Amino acid sequence: MLLTEASRILIDTSGSAEIAARYTDILRSGIHVLSSNKNIVDLPADVLQSFQRGGTRSVGTDFAAYNTHCWYEAALGGGVPIAKVLRQLADVGETVTEVEAVVSGTWASIFNTIAPATDPNGAASSAKFSSAACDCYSLGLLEPDPRSDLSGRDAAMALSLISMVIGDPVRVDDVAVNMPLAGPLPECSTLADLMRVTSQYDAQMAALVEEAASKNQVPRLIASYRRGKGCSVEIRMLDRDDVFARLPDSQNAFVIRTEANTEGTLLKGACAGSPSIVDVIYADLIQLVKFAFTKAQVR
Repeated sequence: MLLTEASRILIDTSGSAEIAARYTDILRSGIHVLSSNKNIVDLPADVLQSFQRGGTRSVGTDFAAYNTHCWYEAALGGGVPIAKVLRQLADVGETVTEVEAVVSGTWASIFNTIAPATDPNGAASSAKFSSAACDCYSLGLLEPDPRSDLSGRDAAMALSLISMVIGDPVRVDDVAVNMPLAGPLPECSTLADLMRVTSQYDAQMAALVEEAASKNQVPRLIASYRRGKGCSVEIRMLDRDDVFARLPDSQNAFVIRTEANTEGTLLKGACAGSPSIVDVIYADLIQLVKFAFTKAQVR
Protein backbone atom coordinates (compact mmCIF):
# COMPACT_ATOMS: atom_id res chain seq x y z
CA MET A 1 0.00 0.00 0.00
CA LEU A 2 2.92 2.36 0.59
CA LEU A 3 3.40 4.75 -2.27
CA THR A 4 6.79 5.37 -3.82
CA GLU A 5 6.75 8.92 -2.44
CA ALA A 6 6.30 7.69 1.11
CA SER A 7 8.76 4.83 0.83
CA ARG A 8 11.84 6.94 0.12
CA ILE A 9 12.74 8.01 3.62
CA LEU A 10 16.08 8.71 5.26
CA ILE A 11 16.03 8.13 9.03
CA ASP A 12 19.04 9.92 10.50
CA THR A 13 20.01 9.13 14.09
CA SER A 14 23.72 9.57 13.41
CA GLY A 15 24.54 12.91 15.02
CA SER A 16 26.75 13.45 11.97
CA ALA A 17 27.33 17.01 10.79
CA GLU A 18 28.31 15.66 7.34
CA ILE A 19 24.96 13.91 6.87
CA ALA A 20 22.96 16.91 8.13
CA ALA A 21 24.82 19.14 5.67
CA ARG A 22 23.40 17.03 2.82
CA TYR A 23 19.75 17.36 3.86
CA THR A 24 18.99 19.98 1.22
CA ASP A 25 20.26 17.76 -1.60
CA ILE A 26 18.55 14.71 -0.11
CA LEU A 27 15.19 16.47 0.10
CA ARG A 28 15.50 17.87 -3.41
CA SER A 29 16.23 14.39 -4.73
CA GLY A 30 12.77 13.28 -3.58
CA ILE A 31 13.71 11.63 -0.28
CA HIS A 32 11.93 12.48 2.98
CA VAL A 33 13.95 12.94 6.18
CA LEU A 34 13.22 11.86 9.73
CA SER A 35 15.94 13.18 12.00
CA SER A 36 17.19 13.23 15.58
CA ASN A 37 20.35 14.97 14.37
CA LYS A 38 20.77 18.38 16.02
CA ASN A 39 23.37 19.39 13.43
CA ILE A 40 20.55 20.70 11.24
CA VAL A 41 21.12 23.97 13.09
CA ASP A 42 24.26 24.47 10.97
CA LEU A 43 22.31 24.47 7.70
CA PRO A 44 22.18 27.76 5.73
CA ALA A 45 19.86 30.44 7.09
CA ASP A 46 17.38 30.21 4.19
CA VAL A 47 16.98 26.47 4.73
CA LEU A 48 16.46 26.98 8.45
CA GLN A 49 13.81 29.58 7.68
CA SER A 50 11.94 27.01 5.62
CA PHE A 51 12.21 24.58 8.53
CA GLN A 52 10.79 27.29 10.76
CA ARG A 53 7.83 27.85 8.44
CA GLY A 54 7.16 24.13 8.26
CA GLY A 55 7.78 23.40 11.94
CA THR A 56 7.79 19.70 12.71
CA ARG A 57 5.56 18.87 9.77
CA SER A 58 7.60 19.89 6.75
CA VAL A 59 10.54 21.91 5.60
CA GLY A 60 8.14 24.36 4.00
CA THR A 61 7.53 25.90 0.63
CA ASP A 62 11.16 25.82 -0.53
CA PHE A 63 10.81 22.06 -1.05
CA ALA A 64 7.15 21.97 -2.15
CA ALA A 65 8.10 21.27 -5.74
CA TYR A 66 9.88 18.11 -4.63
CA ASN A 67 7.02 16.85 -2.41
CA THR A 68 9.48 16.11 0.37
CA HIS A 69 9.28 16.84 4.06
CA CYS A 70 11.44 16.75 7.15
CA TRP A 71 10.34 15.79 10.65
CA TYR A 72 12.82 16.57 13.40
CA GLU A 73 10.90 16.25 16.68
CA ALA A 74 13.48 13.87 18.15
CA ALA A 75 16.28 16.42 17.62
CA LEU A 76 14.69 18.88 20.05
CA GLY A 77 13.69 17.01 23.17
CA GLY A 78 14.66 13.37 22.87
CA GLY A 79 11.66 11.43 24.15
CA VAL A 80 9.74 14.62 25.04
CA PRO A 81 7.41 15.91 22.26
CA ILE A 82 8.39 19.53 22.89
CA ALA A 83 8.01 20.72 19.28
CA LYS A 84 4.44 19.43 18.99
CA VAL A 85 3.48 21.17 22.24
CA LEU A 86 5.05 24.44 21.09
CA ARG A 87 3.16 24.29 17.79
CA GLN A 88 -0.10 23.52 19.57
CA LEU A 89 0.41 26.57 21.78
CA ALA A 90 0.98 28.68 18.66
CA ASP A 91 -2.15 27.21 17.04
CA VAL A 92 -4.32 28.46 19.92
CA GLY A 93 -2.71 31.88 19.94
CA GLU A 94 -0.44 31.45 22.96
CA THR A 95 2.85 33.39 22.97
CA VAL A 96 5.72 31.44 24.50
CA THR A 97 7.80 33.81 26.63
CA GLU A 98 10.26 31.41 28.25
CA VAL A 99 11.51 27.85 28.12
CA GLU A 100 13.82 26.41 30.76
CA ALA A 101 15.09 22.92 30.29
CA VAL A 102 17.41 20.06 31.05
CA VAL A 103 18.22 18.92 27.50
CA SER A 104 21.48 17.04 27.99
CA GLY A 105 21.09 13.45 29.10
CA THR A 106 24.86 13.31 29.47
CA TRP A 107 25.10 16.16 31.97
CA ALA A 108 21.94 15.01 33.77
CA SER A 109 23.54 11.61 34.29
CA ILE A 110 26.89 13.11 35.33
CA PHE A 111 25.36 15.42 37.92
CA ASN A 112 23.05 12.71 39.27
CA THR A 113 26.20 10.68 39.86
CA ILE A 114 28.50 13.30 41.38
CA ALA A 115 25.83 15.49 43.03
CA PRO A 116 22.65 13.50 43.68
CA ALA A 117 19.77 15.61 44.99
CA THR A 118 18.47 12.67 47.01
CA ASP A 119 21.51 12.52 49.31
CA PRO A 120 19.83 12.77 52.74
CA ASN A 121 22.91 14.32 54.32
CA GLY A 122 23.32 16.99 51.67
CA ALA A 123 26.93 15.97 51.24
CA ALA A 124 28.96 16.04 48.05
CA SER A 125 29.39 12.69 46.33
CA SER A 126 32.82 11.06 46.22
CA ALA A 127 32.31 10.05 42.56
CA LYS A 128 34.66 11.69 40.10
CA PHE A 129 33.51 13.73 37.12
CA SER A 130 35.75 11.75 34.74
CA SER A 131 34.33 8.42 35.92
CA ALA A 132 30.77 9.68 35.52
CA ALA A 133 31.56 10.93 31.99
CA CYS A 134 33.04 7.54 31.07
CA ASP A 135 29.93 5.83 32.42
CA CYS A 136 27.91 7.97 29.98
CA TYR A 137 30.16 6.73 27.18
CA SER A 138 29.49 3.11 28.17
CA LEU A 139 25.73 3.76 28.38
CA GLY A 140 25.64 5.29 24.89
CA LEU A 141 24.52 8.71 26.13
CA LEU A 142 27.36 10.70 24.56
CA GLU A 143 27.25 12.17 21.08
CA PRO A 144 29.56 10.61 18.43
CA ASP A 145 31.90 13.49 19.23
CA PRO A 146 31.74 13.71 23.06
CA ARG A 147 33.11 17.25 22.94
CA SER A 148 29.72 18.45 21.70
CA ASP A 149 28.07 17.20 24.90
CA LEU A 150 30.83 18.17 27.32
CA SER A 151 31.21 21.72 25.98
CA GLY A 152 27.47 22.43 26.13
CA ARG A 153 27.18 22.81 22.35
CA ASP A 154 24.75 19.90 22.06
CA ALA A 155 22.42 21.63 24.52
CA ALA A 156 22.86 24.91 22.64
CA MET A 157 21.85 23.20 19.38
CA ALA A 158 18.66 21.83 20.95
CA LEU A 159 17.88 25.29 22.33
CA SER A 160 18.46 26.89 18.93
CA LEU A 161 16.00 24.45 17.34
CA ILE A 162 13.43 25.18 20.05
CA SER A 163 13.72 28.92 19.43
CA MET A 164 13.21 28.24 15.72
CA VAL A 165 9.98 26.32 16.30
CA ILE A 166 8.74 29.09 18.63
CA GLY A 167 9.29 31.56 15.78
CA ASP A 168 11.96 33.63 17.51
CA PRO A 169 15.07 31.98 16.03
CA VAL A 170 18.46 32.22 17.73
CA ARG A 171 21.39 30.78 15.79
CA VAL A 172 23.45 28.26 17.72
CA ASP A 173 26.56 30.46 17.67
CA ASP A 174 24.54 33.22 19.35
CA VAL A 175 23.56 31.03 22.31
CA ALA A 176 25.49 32.18 25.39
CA VAL A 177 27.34 29.11 26.70
CA ASN A 178 28.98 29.36 30.13
CA MET A 179 30.59 26.00 30.86
CA PRO A 180 33.74 24.75 32.62
CA LEU A 181 34.58 22.75 29.48
CA ALA A 182 33.46 25.32 26.91
CA GLY A 183 36.95 25.94 25.51
CA PRO A 184 38.56 23.91 22.70
CA LEU A 185 38.84 20.29 23.85
CA PRO A 186 41.19 17.63 22.48
CA GLU A 187 39.65 14.80 20.49
CA CYS A 188 38.22 12.12 22.76
CA SER A 189 36.65 9.51 20.48
CA THR A 190 37.82 6.53 22.59
CA LEU A 191 37.14 5.71 26.22
CA ALA A 192 40.83 6.16 27.07
CA ASP A 193 40.88 9.59 25.41
CA LEU A 194 37.72 10.59 27.24
CA MET A 195 39.19 9.62 30.60
CA ARG A 196 42.39 11.50 29.83
CA VAL A 197 40.55 14.70 28.82
CA THR A 198 37.86 14.73 31.52
CA SER A 199 40.23 13.82 34.38
CA GLN A 200 41.85 17.24 33.90
CA TYR A 201 38.57 18.78 35.16
CA ASP A 202 38.01 16.49 38.16
CA ALA A 203 39.30 18.99 40.73
CA GLN A 204 37.33 21.89 39.23
CA MET A 205 34.08 19.92 39.13
CA ALA A 206 34.63 18.58 42.65
CA ALA A 207 35.03 22.14 43.92
CA LEU A 208 31.81 23.16 42.16
CA VAL A 209 29.91 20.25 43.75
CA GLU A 210 31.33 21.04 47.19
CA GLU A 211 30.40 24.72 46.86
CA ALA A 212 26.83 23.77 46.01
CA ALA A 213 26.65 21.22 48.84
CA SER A 214 27.76 23.86 51.34
CA LYS A 215 24.53 25.72 50.48
CA ASN A 216 22.46 22.51 50.43
CA GLN A 217 22.20 22.82 46.66
CA VAL A 218 23.23 20.80 43.62
CA PRO A 219 24.61 21.89 40.22
CA ARG A 220 22.63 21.16 37.07
CA LEU A 221 23.05 22.10 33.41
CA ILE A 222 20.15 24.38 32.45
CA ALA A 223 19.26 25.60 28.96
CA SER A 224 17.11 28.72 28.84
CA TYR A 225 15.21 30.62 26.14
CA ARG A 226 13.65 34.04 26.84
CA ARG A 227 11.68 35.84 24.16
CA GLY A 228 13.57 38.87 22.95
CA LYS A 229 16.49 38.16 25.30
CA GLY A 230 18.16 35.21 23.59
CA CYS A 231 19.30 31.81 24.83
CA SER A 232 21.82 30.55 27.36
CA VAL A 233 23.36 27.28 28.54
CA GLU A 234 24.95 27.27 31.97
CA ILE A 235 25.51 25.32 35.16
CA ARG A 236 23.21 26.60 37.91
CA MET A 237 23.07 25.88 41.62
CA LEU A 238 19.59 24.59 42.43
CA ASP A 239 17.81 23.75 45.67
CA ARG A 240 17.57 20.01 46.21
CA ASP A 241 13.77 20.04 45.86
CA ASP A 242 13.84 21.90 42.53
CA VAL A 243 12.07 19.97 39.76
CA PHE A 244 15.20 19.99 37.61
CA ALA A 245 17.42 18.90 40.50
CA ARG A 246 15.31 15.82 41.22
CA LEU A 247 15.08 14.43 37.70
CA PRO A 248 16.18 10.78 37.74
CA ASP A 249 19.09 9.35 35.76
CA SER A 250 19.48 11.04 32.35
CA GLN A 251 15.93 12.37 31.99
CA ASN A 252 15.07 15.52 30.03
CA ALA A 253 12.57 18.13 31.23
CA PHE A 254 11.07 21.39 29.99
CA VAL A 255 9.13 24.17 31.69
CA ILE A 256 7.22 26.25 29.12
CA ARG A 257 5.87 29.65 30.15
CA THR A 258 3.49 31.77 28.11
CA GLU A 259 1.89 35.19 28.48
CA ALA A 260 -1.23 33.47 29.84
CA ASN A 261 0.57 30.83 31.92
CA THR A 262 3.43 32.44 33.81
CA GLU A 263 3.72 29.52 36.26
CA GLY A 264 4.65 27.23 33.39
CA THR A 265 3.84 23.74 32.14
CA LEU A 266 6.24 20.89 32.91
CA LEU A 267 7.10 18.22 30.36
CA LYS A 268 9.59 15.46 31.12
CA GLY A 269 10.76 12.22 29.61
CA ALA A 270 13.69 10.21 28.36
CA CYS A 271 16.77 11.79 26.78
CA ALA A 272 17.87 11.40 23.15
CA GLY A 273 20.36 8.68 24.04
CA SER A 274 17.65 6.37 25.40
CA PRO A 275 15.68 3.63 23.59
CA SER A 276 12.53 5.79 23.79
CA ILE A 277 13.91 7.96 20.99
CA VAL A 278 12.85 5.12 18.68
CA ASP A 279 9.23 5.70 19.71
CA VAL A 280 9.45 9.38 18.77
CA ILE A 281 10.96 8.60 15.38
CA TYR A 282 8.41 5.86 14.77
CA ALA A 283 5.57 8.26 15.58
CA ASP A 284 7.01 10.75 13.08
CA LEU A 285 7.33 7.95 10.52
CA ILE A 286 3.63 7.11 10.87
CA GLN A 287 2.69 10.78 10.49
CA LEU A 288 4.91 11.16 7.45
CA VAL A 289 3.43 8.12 5.70
CA LYS A 290 -0.12 9.36 6.47
CA PHE A 291 0.73 12.85 5.22
CA ALA A 292 2.32 11.63 1.98
CA PHE A 293 -0.50 9.16 1.36
CA THR A 294 -3.15 11.87 1.85
CA LYS A 295 -1.36 14.21 -0.57
CA ALA A 296 -1.11 11.43 -3.15
CA GLN A 297 -4.83 10.65 -2.79
CA VAL A 298 -5.68 14.32 -3.33
CA ARG A 299 -3.59 14.39 -6.51
